[in-house]
Amino acid sequence: MSTIVMSACWPLQTKTPAQKAVLMSLADNANDEGVCWPSVARMVERTCLSERAVQDAIKWLIKHGAISASGRTGRSTMYTVTPATFAPPQEMHPTPAASAPPPPQHLHPTPAASAPRTVIEPKEEPTRNRQGGAGAPGVSETQSKAKPNPGTAEQGTGKLPAALGVRELVAEGVERQHAQDWLKVRKEKRQPLTATAWELVKGEAAKAGIPAGEAVRISAENSWAGFRASWMDKAKDGHGGAEGADGDDLGWLRTWSGIVAQGERLKLRQAEGEAAPAFKLRVVAASGLTDEQKARARADFGLCL
Repeated sequence: MSTIVMSACWPLQTKTPAQKAVLMSLADNANDEGVCWPSVARMVERTCLSERAVQDAIKWLIKHGAISASGRTGRSTMYTVTPATFAPPQEMHPTPAASAPPPPQHLHPTPAASAPRTVIEPKEEPTRNRQGGAGAPGVSETQSKAKPNPGTAEQGTGKLPAALGVRELVAEGVERQHAQDWLKVRKEKRQPLTATAWELVKGEAAKAGIPAGEAVRISAENSWAGFRASWMDKAKDGHGGAEGADGDDLGWLRTWSGIVAQGERLKLRQAEGEAAPAFKLRVVAASGLTDEQKARARADFGLCL
């Protein structure tokens, strides 16, 4: 369970209680980057809803940007909870003019009210002469015909893309090559960079006292999908950062290379066509974790055990 994702989802206003229940169930299963893969049967059990109600709620949440689906692991679909991109439908309300009662009529109109009047309507100024319009001074034809950037938020809606890309990271001060390398690492680990995950990285970079761009460079060099200030401290002490510190019995869970190494120790290898999350769960199951270790794996690594 990720308290970061749960806290971001609680304020969201869905259309029905069933949609909110399914959203919170997904958030409860997600890691700090919003990734989870609970089965429909599991969500039915946790929300006390019917299978049809759960599936309808998932479709609604995907349509309005609260979650996204990205492939399958085993028999379950992999979801990413994206509360920052949630855009609920706007309800239509009648305008005050439509519902307002007609103005009262004077019982005794004055002569001026009954006398005919000639009204001269102001001549509307052409669009090209208005400030900021096409053809206005200082606005070139190229600027007037420019299309909105598909990789950024839509103007006026505040809707962010479901997954951030190189362009958004460069705008945050990250060097282009470092952004490309890091996003490649995340893609290989099937972890799209959501707005929630990026805010977490920036917060951890601030804790470590480094710019976000430097955190991305360090993560790319070490093949880390995420970034934690504590990993920097361990790296400075010579313990290898995210690969696991001395005495950390679950340090191998932090990276894919650590999971593969743990599998080698248990004489397990990823089968052909086996998804990475499925292999990871198989290695965890064979590791014989204690109840305390399982609780930590759920809290720190977002595993559904």
